[in-house]
Amino acid sequence: GTKTSVESIKILWPGGGIQKLQRQATDRVLNIAYDPGLLETTLEKDSLFIPMLKEVAEKYNLVHESKDHDFIDFNFQRTLPHKFSQYGPALAVGDVNNDGLDDMFLSASRKFAESWFIQQKDGSFIQEEVNYKQGKELEEEDAGTLLFDADGDQDLDLYIARGCAQYPPGDILYKDILLLNDGNGRFSESVEGIPDMRSNSSAVRAADYDRDGDLDLFIGSRVLPMAYPKADRSYILRNESTEGNVRFIDVTAEVSPELEYPGLICDALWTDFNGDYWPDLILAEEWKPIRFFENRNGTLHEITDSSGIQENFGWWNSLAAADLDNDGDTDYVAGNFGQNIYFKANKEMPVRLYAKDLDDNGMIDPLISYYLRDSVGTKKEYLYHPWQDVVKQFVGIRKRFNSFGEFGEATLPEVFPDGLLDDAMKLTFNYMQTSWIENLGDGRFKSHPLPIEAQLAPVYGILITDFNNDNFMDIALVGNDFGMEVQQGPADAFVGVVLKNKGEGSFKAVPLEESHFLVPGDAKSLVRLTVANEKSILVASQNNDFLKVYETTINPTPQLVPLKANEVKCTLYFENNSSQIQEYYWGSSFQSQSSRYIEVNPNVNQIKFFDNNGKETRTLDF
Repeated sequence: GTKTSVESIKILWPGGGIQKLQRQATDRVLNIAYDPGLLETTLEKDSLFIPMLKEVAEKYNLVHESKDHDFIDFNFQRTLPHKFSQYGPALAVGDVNNDGLDDMFLSASRKFAESWFIQQKDGSFIQEEVNYKQGKELEEEDAGTLLFDADGDQDLDLYIARGCAQYPPGDILYKDILLLNDGNGRFSESVEGIPDMRSNSSAVRAADYDRDGDLDLFIGSRVLPMAYPKADRSYILRNESTEGNVRFIDVTAEVSPELEYPGLICDALWTDFNGDYWPDLILAEEWKPIRFFENRNGTLHEITDSSGIQENFGWWNSLAAADLDNDGDTDYVAGNFGQNIYFKANKEMPVRLYAKDLDDNGMIDPLISYYLRDSVGTKKEYLYHPWQDVVKQFVGIRKRFNSFGEFGEATLPEVFPDGLLDDAMKLTFNYMQTSWIENLGDGRFKSHPLPIEAQLAPVYGILITDFNNDNFMDIALVGNDFGMEVQQGPADAFVGVVLKNKGEGSFKAVPLEESHFLVPGDAKSLVRLTVANEKSILVASQNNDFLKVYETTINPTPQLVPLKANEVKCTLYFENNSSQIQEYYWGSSFQSQSSRYIEVNPNVNQIKFFDNNGKETRTLDF
């Protein structure tokens, strides 16, 4: 405008330095060089700029790089939307040697061994490489992992779900394993403890769904290898262990037949969404809405069609539970693929997938379509992949078009005017946003997109906690997908984000310079664990990269209260007469399992704890 000068310019340099220039004339280019001698203060000394988190991998000896050999899924099905072989490593937290301290298990991809991080009394960790694979070649690839008490002997056993879509269906390398703990952190396989399951597994979650006093399992599987988008087998395993005899049996058909082949499962969550203390089940899948299964006295009944969000077909990656609006029921955060990918989708113009063995060669041919403007500006449905990729998937296209231009101008109906796709499997993707799901009660939900900073790439790891002691649960997210199809390349714009809960369902992204939460790689898992039983730290895994480890700088540090083995839920009562429920089943968020400790901020007056039957187990006053 008419201003000829500004009062001052403040420069916040990386590393915390602040430099201030007094009155400056407008309409000038200033060349400013970093000079430590001109800095007025540093962010560390300025209470207004104390970062929310600080990186502490070296401090706790958690520096670790996970390796993953590249596998080209597109060599088997050229027109996949993304890889299925690049989703680890998984993280599982729990006290495995019964010394009262959290330990952590890190899964491994093919050709590499797993690792334990065993906590010492000073809060540091000793890294121990182990091998829970068959043979010296280490060909198995770990997917979901879970620490839980399988045999009722009061220690944590380990379940490893195997999956990667790199081997033929039913291969022995997909066989899940259950490892029993001797009480001191030494594990041996229970050969007969679980059925011989060889699905392309993706997730494992535990809860006492039949309320008989022991922990049962849901094993979710993703794609049938090399047959996208067909789903592989999933399982409900009922725990029928007796003293000295560990035994899980497949009761899927009895509990919920729909869960035998429910779809492309990315994540699952045991949760009590209707407040009756029977653990319900929620699924996150590709090409589906968030799916809700209500537990009715030990059987699971799908209520998705009446959920209120049944029309939101996403590429859902992950789920996490929390009372986000402090209204006494459990809400959810659901990680989606975001709005920063080439596949633009909405309910009027969705992305679609047509799948069929078009050339009778025994292989499924998946064809993705989306809407683009034609030469006169009208949006029409076109095949997504270019001519050369479609031809490699379905050679019959070569006979129908003589040039790239002719193929490029053809809409989907013009490419297949003969009805070849009429009997194909048809799937839809129309909702892209990572969202928080409000629990309205009575099996009804409402989806609220999170801020744009959460939509920059696919979201996988989700961690929900109160970062600033204001009685509202905040959200940390990590993600990216470096295995996207080659036309667009890696979805890598996300560096992680912390979302501050402002109350009443409103969230605001904390700027990176304030949060210092930086997870820029192909991030997958995100967990919380306690160190020296005094503070919590956050650990994020990155595929083919280092762990990222952060601790909060919040003051005062929340008090930590461990859950008892039979406790699954608690209610926190605050000084301002508000309250919040928290639930703790086994496993939460993509390939993640966090510590079973409650963080108690200074505003908490009382906590009441409950077991799986809704019985109050104890009350703590503060």
